[in-house]
Amino acid sequence: MEVESTRLSEHASTYLRYLFVGAVVGVLTILLRELFAFMLPADTPAYYALSVVMAYAVGIICSYYGHRNVTFSARELVSGHVGAFTRFSLIAIAGLLATTIMSMSIRYGLPVERLLGEYAGGSAFALATFLASVLTYSLNSTFTFKEQTDSSDHH
Repeated sequence: MEVESTRLSEHASTYLRYLFVGAVVGVLTILLRELFAFMLPADTPAYYALSVVMAYAVGIICSYYGHRNVTFSARELVSGHVGAFTRFSLIAIAGLLATTIMSMSIRYGLPVERLLGEYAGGSAFALATFLASVLTYSLNSTFTFKEQTDSSDHH
């Protein structure tokens, strides 16, 4: 029972670091999107989309290194840096899709608009982002950054 409690505490601590790194990278990504928009020649839908894609790509890279060095620093990469980064990127894209679907479901499937008015969109997005983080944390914890085992210490 004590081992389970310790393990749960370790997962909770790691998940809190995951949320913190994600929040820092999220703010950085938003700022980068604004910077890219400023640097582009016009404010058109095409350039807006380009600024989002560029910021998101840099955000994935920053997120990978942040989680590698802070969240999961005591763990091994599942299949080297290239394989781990590929898995991490695919999980990030899955998280984007999950966030999009959940935020739309929350905003338009629940009475959020009536309850929160102009804050409905942001609130639905924030809740969906948090829920998707549980999914992406679990996937990254399992498929990108594995826990070290005693046998791996002998390599």
